[in-house]
Amino acid sequence: MTPTRLNALKMLLGHPEISLLTLNAPQSSMNGVIPLGMAAWLNQPRAVRTLLDDSADSVCVDAMDSHGATALMCKFYLRSIFFLLLMRTVHQTPPVTEV
Repeated sequence: MTPTRLNALKMLLGHPEISLLTLNAPQSSMNGVIPLGMAAWLNQPRAVRTLLDDSADSVCVDAMDSHGATALMCKFYLRSIFFLLLMRTVHQTPPVTEV
């Protein structure tokens, strides 16, 4: 994420009319995903940190999007897809681990 976009995000977080609902509710413009989930999905750690650090504790890490997923689930899902695509690309099967 560019510094300009991070600054814009910080300005939005500091705006007096940005509410808890806005920061934690599914956004229709982002296909029902919450802002923190979108930042995690897009692998934007600086945006995630900004949302968590600069929101005056208004961003809830356990908030769910309209699909029932939290930001952590979005990040895990993205990594799972990447791993499966990588394994398919090199024609290997994922390693089996014992539980």
